[in-house]
Amino acid sequence: MNHPSATADTVQQAAIDWAVICADGNLSATQAADFESWLAQHPSHPGAYDDACRVLQLMTTAAKQAAPPPATVTNRHTVVKPRISSPALALAACLMLTMLLGVGLMPERYQALMADYHTERGETLALTLADGSEVVLGPDSAMDVMLSAQQRRVELLHGVAWFHPAPAKDGQRPPFEVVADDTVTRALGTRFEVERLPAQLLVTVTEHQVAIASHGEQAPLVLNAGQAVRIHPDGLRTPVPAAQTTLADWRQGTLRFQQQPLSHVLARLQRYYPGQLILLGDAKGQRPISGVFDLAQPEQALATITDSLGLTQQSLTPWLTLVY
Repeated sequence: MNHPSATADTVQQAAIDWAVICADGNLSATQAADFESWLAQHPSHPGAYDDACRVLQLMTTAAKQAAPPPATVTNRHTVVKPRISSPALALAACLMLTMLLGVGLMPERYQALMADYHTERGETLALTLADGSEVVLGPDSAMDVMLSAQQRRVELLHGVAWFHPAPAKDGQRPPFEVVADDTVTRALGTRFEVERLPAQLLVTVTEHQVAIASHGEQAPLVLNAGQAVRIHPDGLRTPVPAAQTTLADWRQGTLRFQQQPLSHVLARLQRYYPGQLILLGDAKGQRPISGVFDLAQPEQALATITDSLGLTQQSLTPWLTLVY
C-alpha cells in the first residue's frame, strides 16, 4: 500500500488505513516494508499515524467499557500498536473515518444534497406547498415533494416533519400522503407529525385523523387526534398516547420526553448537537428517560441526560462525542 501524496485528506486516510492494519497485529513482511516506506515518504506521515493510533485507542477504550472484548493477544510485529478486538476495531475505524476526514459521506447527507428540501442541524424550514399544504421540516431532515393532478405525496427521507395538508376539496384532487419506507400516511383532514427514528417510524396526530398503511397491508390503521403509533421494520405497529411523543415541541424550541428510549432521545438531540453523537452499547439505548430540554442548549441537555443515567460522555474532538 503506497500513498505518495502528502495532501491532508490523503495522509489522514492512509494513516487510518495503517492504524487499522497495524492494530490487527498480522503484518506480512511486504506490508511491514510498505509501512516503513510510507512513514519515510513525508515528514507529516509519522505524526498522522501517531494521531490515528491515539484516537483509535481512545475509541477502543470506550468500546471496551461498553462491551468487554475478548482477551488481549500479544503483538506480532515491532511496529504494531496494542492489538484490539475485532468488533471494537471495526467500530473505532468507522468512527475515525467520520471524525478525521469530516466529509460526512453518510446516506443521510447524500439524501439531503439530492432532496427537494433539506435542513441542517438546528435549522427548521416552514413551507407552503403549491397545493396550499403547510409543512414544517424539522432540523437535519430531508424530503421530496410530488404534486400533480394524480397525486399529492411527500416522501420523508430522514428526520421529522409536521404537516397541515390542504383539503382534498371533496375529491376534486387526490388525498395528501406522506411516505416513509414502506409506510404511507394518508391525511383525512388533519394535522400530524411523521418522524423517522432508529429502527422505527413514529406518526403522531394532533388534529382529526390519518390512515396508515404499512408493508402492503390492505386494511389501514385509522389514528385519531391525541394518538400515536410506532411502526417497526417487521410491520409491528405499537399504539402509544401522543403525550409520550414529542408532540411537535421542537417547533417551540423544546424537546419533551416521557419514558422514551435513550437511543431515540439521542437521535432527536443529534439534530441540534454541533458534533456527531455515538452511543456505545445497544442495551444502554433501551434505557428510558423523561424530561424537558431546551434545544438552544443541546450540550447542557446531553450532560443532564448522561448524568441522570450514570453514563459517561467523552468528546474526542469538537465534532465527535461518545456516550457509554
